Amino acid sequence: MKLAVVGQGPLAIHAALHFKHLGADVTLFKKQALGGNLHLLKTHFPHFKFQKSWKDLTSEIGRELVELSPDLLSEKPTAKEYWENYLVPIVEKGDLFSHAKTAEVVRVHKRFLSQKEVIEGRTRLLDLFRVVFTLDPKESILKQVEENPEAFEQLGAEVVNSLHETVEGFHDFDLVIDARGKFHSTYPMGASNTFALNEKRLNDESIVYYGADFLKKSPDFSSAKNIVLVGSGETIALSLLKLKDWFVQNLNVRLYIFTDEKLPFSSITNPWLQNELKTFFDETSAGYENDKQEFERRIRAWRDLEDYEKVKVAKPTEPVNRMQLFNGYSVVAMDKLLDREGVFVTAETVDFRQDFQELSESETLKTVPADFIIVGKGYRLLPRDEVSEGLMLNEPGYFDMRGQSLHSGLQQILEIEKAVMAFFQRQ
Repeated sequence: MKLAVVGQGPLAIHAALHFKHLGADVTLFKKQALGGNLHLLKTHFPHFKFQKSWKDLTSEIGRELVELSPDLLSEKPTAKEYWENYLVPIVEKGDLFSHAKTAEVVRVHKRFLSQKEVIEGRTRLLDLFRVVFTLDPKESILKQVEENPEAFEQLGAEVVNSLHETVEGFHDFDLVIDARGKFHSTYPMGASNTFALNEKRLNDESIVYYGADFLKKSPDFSSAKNIVLVGSGETIALSLLKLKDWFVQNLNVRLYIFTDEKLPFSSITNPWLQNELKTFFDETSAGYENDKQEFERRIRAWRDLEDYEKVKVAKPTEPVNRMQLFNGYSVVAMDKLLDREGVFVTAETVDFRQDFQELSESETLKTVPADFIIVGKGYRLLPRDEVSEGLMLNEPGYFDMRGQSLHSGLQQILEIEKAVMAFFQRQ
């Protein structure tokens, strides 16, 4: 039985290992390095502590393969511990690298069957799945060009230049498991999870990051002065923690957080993340309070000066809160102004979100500058996307694990095994 597993995160690795252990011929398609978003956590937040225990986050096959110590199974691992003590060893010992293909899967469909086509007396499993993927020319052809330049010179410059373009390839499989995770199809920043005004037109400015992109891509934000964050879930919390050291060191930086929730960050249940976020907010708030006290002391001293001395001494500048949280606000627009450079974000609130108090115009509408915009309002989980749109809904043999947590996904792998075995039982 030939099985394709699409994805590079822990769930994809577990699924590939599980069915390889059962004797299937498994190919793991990974777009990037194995590890997925766990690689991100391990890199940026090594002390991130999972809520579940080792036993809940690992499979029996994986534990046996790496001989995971029984005394660890009751403890909750950090991202670094899980990566070093479990994930990397099961990839290496499970020999998954030899069965992994670095390529982006762009389509999965049946070789011949249309979406509604029925085979008389047979199931649709009679026709194989075709997994279509893009090939990186650097991985194959361009390497040959570098090794044998003389041979390719005879083809001419036009032909050689065309080899830099990505091409598509395919392999056929009996079954497919889609374990790409949930971090695609992110919601935009506007109200009701729709686009704000001009968001679609301006989001190619290379300053807007959706979902975990800001965490994954590590953009250079060192010269930024104003960063806008939209949402208050785990993605925004982790983005704030990633910005923390830089924010503390650069006193001219402003962070603006807009969320339409009355109780921002209330959906975060991970104790480690809750504690880190609270510490960041408390330290920022304490710094602002200290600045205000120092300002009050200096302004009193300035006012006590004689008039002839006041003209020689600059009036102390009132401090501003460098991190501003606007809860109960919906982002309504993203604009470029005629008289000012850069991009601006406008958000609006209403009195019923602010406990029915009467709000002034300056309170209901907020417009702030933005050098970077990070949007973390959640993710759509569509019944199908561009990869699987050629398949029928609930296609037999195509198993969708998108949107599953690591714990629930491990349980789903066992359910997939039962479903696969049922295919081979006589009805």
